Amino acid sequence: MRLSFGLLFLISFFLCVSIDAKKVKKVKQTISKENEQVKRAEQGELYLLDTIQAAIFGEEGTEIITKSELERPGIDGVYRSLQDLVIERLLYQEAIKYKMLPTQEAVEKHLRAVQQEHNLSLDELYEIFRVAGYTPEEGKEQFARLSAISSVIDFKIRSRLIVPEKDIIAYCEENPVWEEPAYRVQRAIVPIPKKRDTKKFKKELEQFFKSGISDITILWSDPFLINQADLGQEWQFIIDMKIDSVKIVQELPEGFELLKLVGKKEKRLKPLEERYREIADILRRPKFEELFVEYKNNLLNNASTVYFEE
Repeated sequence: MRLSFGLLFLISFFLCVSIDAKKVKKVKQTISKENEQVKRAEQGELYLLDTIQAAIFGEEGTEIITKSELERPGIDGVYRSLQDLVIERLLYQEAIKYKMLPTQEAVEKHLRAVQQEHNLSLDELYEIFRVAGYTPEEGKEQFARLSAISSVIDFKIRSRLIVPEKDIIAYCEENPVWEEPAYRVQRAIVPIPKKRDTKKFKKELEQFFKSGISDITILWSDPFLINQADLGQEWQFIIDMKIDSVKIVQELPEGFELLKLVGKKEKRLKPLEERYREIADILRRPKFEELFVEYKNNLLNNASTVYFEE
């Protein structure tokens, strides 16, 4: 298989070129040459592997964006536009400029935190990379780039976003949030002993729940929380249960299903202390968008970007 001479020429050219006006003009003149190579490839003379969509001449160097990069989703599985990729490259150059590139140790620590937060094994994390079209090493590289870009945005924008406390208090009072009741329960299955009358065993269970005296062993599950809004009609009895009470829910082929109420959260107004950070983020958002647009425009204006039409 032969590589496109035009593509190799352009790549080597972009890696050496500076951003003065004469050389940018020279880059533009290569478009017709590349188009000619495309035509020849379509006629079977050459194998077209990729095409250049944009060349970015930034303060920290020159980068190209190819068509294959546009056709490849990000690490989150979302496809990005050409403009998105241009902004991403410029932000990454800002990270280089301000020396905000994460170390390999920092990237590994970040990945371990992601694994812990989402209860993922390393193989499961790598599978997520694979589904998005990345090898493990490419996935780590993408994490490193995203981390660097996030650091730049924190430094250039988020650090400038200060919300007065009085605005946060006012928002909390004007937009109250009520927490619905929730119930912490445990579940168990008690097998029906062989040669034991089912009805008699059920009565024995009910007596055991009242007295606590019996040789019956119950293996309870770990407690889990159910919101009242999520209770189906057949589970409404939980609302009237008392703490530590047990209910025989139903008879199953493997035995009796039991439910035990171990805790209850009453309906309450969520206090300011628990909402402070969330409200601050809400109030920052409009200003963040405004500053981010301004920042992106400045980056685009200070860089020379050449777009190639197909």
